[in-house]
Amino acid sequence: MLDHLEIFSNGKYEIVLHRVLVNSLKSRISVASLHSLPFNRIIRPSPKLISETNPSLYKDTNFAAFLEYLKSCDSTNKSFLETRKLT
Repeated sequence: MLDHLEIFSNGKYEIVLHRVLVNSLKSRISVASLHSLPFNRIIRPSPKLISETNPSLYKDTNFAAFLEYLKSCDSTNKSFLETRKLT
């Protein structure tokens, strides 16, 4: 999950929204790739990227928290990543 990559990198690698442009002259094929982490595996910013001058930007999280977010009404108001930000 890309949100988890941004958390692990402490914001160094920012996620971007996927956008597809339609081309009426060419056919397009999409391939879905589904993957996830174990429910209780803790995702946190890498300790190598945290220091006094570069503090952690995100709360620790896990895949179960992401699934709870999807079930909540918060998913219509803000992104999962915004719910994990400390600042």
